Amino acid sequence: TSSFRIEASTSAPKIQPPKSTEIAVYLGKGMTLDCLASGKPPAQVSWILPDRTFVREVGSVQTLLSPMSLLQNGTLQIISANFSNKGDYKCIASNAAGADTITYHLHVAALPPSIGEESVKLSCQATGEPIPRIMWISPRNDVIPVSSDKFHIMDNGTLVLKRVRLADEGKYACVARNSAGDDVKNMNLEVEPQEPFINGIKGKSASKVLGVSYQTVLLDLFHGRCLDAQRWFHITGSQCREGSI
Repeated sequence: TSSFRIEASTSAPKIQPPKSTEIAVYLGKGMTLDCLASGKPPAQVSWILPDRTFVREVGSVQTLLSPMSLLQNGTLQIISANFSNKGDYKCIASNAAGADTITYHLHVAALPPSIGEESVKLSCQATGEPIPRIMWISPRNDVIPVSSDKFHIMDNGTLVLKRVRLADEGKYACVARNSAGDDVKNMNLEVEPQEPFINGIKGKSASKVLGVSYQTVLLDLFHGRCLDAQRWFHITGSQCREGSI
């Protein structure tokens, strides 16, 4: 008689290492913590949060921390970070052959002040296996550089436009691509025009200038003055009219 022995092939889970486990996020911003694991049979992914909440079920997470959810691929998504979110997030990938873990250290910071310029952030957070590469296409169909005087692409794929102008309006395309394919999301940027300000004053105004007849006068729209013993001149539009006081 002959006998056959069938051995099931199994392999312990292995979590794909991230670029860094030290993660910083600004207050009120969203972010994702990846836990992409291989293994046979497929690994079950679970998380332990800073408040010791154990998370295994896909969907919204019930916790005292800010709103978050567990995605189908094991990624933990934080919707809007607050200071209670800071701490250690431990991911556990396990199957019958073993387990693997990784711990992220999350830091939450207040938004820095912005002086003298307006910037816009376009979010594009993509997941996939292997981890997709993100690039952005401008309204002129140019590939946007990772960093320049005008643009900056953050590690999580967010595009930052600095010193936004009307000329920056248009459709921006986020492209996420890996060896399995690609996905594209279009975002339309609209810039609201702003009326001009002269010398920091909004709205039309008139200034009085005292000038000598037949003499060139430098009119400062803020507080120009010259001496004339007999005549005052009032600024009206772009002309000076003789008047009396």
